[in-house]
Amino acid sequence: MKINWDEVINKNGGRMGVGIVVRDHNGVVVGAMCVTKSHIINPTIAEAVKAWQALALGKRLGLTNIIIEGVSLEVVSTAGW
Repeated sequence: MKINWDEVINKNGGRMGVGIVVRDHNGVVVGAMCVTKSHIINPTIAEAVKAWQALALGKRLGLTNIIIEGVSLEVVSTAGW
């Protein structure tokens, strides 16, 4: 399974929104969600929140072999992935 996302950050309002899509090996959508969070203006923190939400969706769908794209090297290094 592959999980992709995109986000928007409103720095003035301190809010972010994330759209997450899960696709199987044929590209068929098997799950999706959107999330909004307050008090997030730092792009690295936003990236970590997106990765966490994507993995949480994968877990709720019962996925065990997940490929996530879009995670920054800083987030991966800090998380120890």
